[in-house]
Amino acid sequence: MGQYSSPYLGMGNNPISGVDPDGAEYNPVYGLNSEFLGTTESGLQGEAIVMAASDFKQGMSDKLAMEKGMYFSDFVHVAYLFKFVKKNFNFSKIFYHHGSLPLRPDYDGFVTKNEGIRWALDHPNALANPTPDNTLYINSALLDFGNISVSDLANGEGEVSPVNLLNFGNMRRQIVNPTLKSTIYALGRVNLFLVHAETREVKIVNDAATDYDWNTGGSWIRNKLILNERRDKGLNDSHGFKVYYYGIGRLRY
Repeated sequence: MGQYSSPYLGMGNNPISGVDPDGAEYNPVYGLNSEFLGTTESGLQGEAIVMAASDFKQGMSDKLAMEKGMYFSDFVHVAYLFKFVKKNFNFSKIFYHHGSLPLRPDYDGFVTKNEGIRWALDHPNALANPTPDNTLYINSALLDFGNISVSDLANGEGEVSPVNLLNFGNMRRQIVNPTLKSTIYALGRVNLFLVHAETREVKIVNDAATDYDWNTGGSWIRNKLILNERRDKGLNDSHGFKVYYYGIGRLRY
């Protein structure tokens, strides 16, 4: 895996008790076999949680995660009281993996276009063989949906509607808006759940439409862009990966 810079890198010096600047106390989750399982509803930052893999569900609420598991720092003390846990649990593996999380491009919840391309090149065949480690976790609250409005979500509040971010208006605006560029580059056509029409709050539905890939077969606009990226960046069908979107985004209109 390549090395990625992050403004939160300093937390690596104290990965277990590091302070989350956004206020979340826990999020990355590890199993009783010391393997990284994924995250709660709040992304990668915060103190590690340990729980049985059978109790874990990607994106589960922070509250449920604490009901099913416990802080890694607390688990360390408990494990010494139960030899069967201590024998089968690799403390160092979690410690070092958790300490490496700030090096990931998605640690701050946002992934730029170039970071997504680099991740794909560093993780070939990740889309065909997804793991919690080769998946990226992105905060919807940090995205820019451009000219998509509540009226574009045809099925209304409380329902899922397909929208196409890769439209001519957004293509023009993304030239001077790097956040919009990274958003539409990753998503294109996507399914949005309208949480509240009045506040314009939406959730991204995590399904096949959110796969980050460079396979042709969509609209002619997308195919043209994909072919250009393949040529310029050395991408092909093997370069894609899963993305899990968390949090609530907000439309401009």
